[in-house]
Amino acid sequence: MRYFRQALALIREEKLYSAMYIAGTALAVAFVMLIAEVYYVKVADIAPEVHRSTTYYLPNLEIKNSDGSEMKGINQWMFRDDLYFRVMRAVKDGIDGLIIGSPVYYGHEL
Repeated sequence: MRYFRQALALIREEKLYSAMYIAGTALAVAFVMLIAEVYYVKVADIAPEVHRSTTYYLPNLEIKNSDGSEMKGINQWMFRDDLYFRVMRAVKDGIDGLIIGSPVYYGHEL
């Protein structure tokens, strides 16, 4: 009890310092909570992306054909529209090589 009386006496004695100290501590705690919430929103399975924990991100895809030709820098729209069917046909026919560069899971490299 004596500790709290002494703390209150110091707060009354140094009002400006006490206000700055309390505000600084509150601001630090608020920013740590904000960073934790932003991180949680990025990696959590919350709507509308409820399957985020099982999603794999492919930032780079490269396909090498048996004739030596290559396809590099393929974006998601190319893959979705045309390349998906070519890859599936190549897998069925026996593809020579499919290189996926730096796969990312949960925002971190595997």
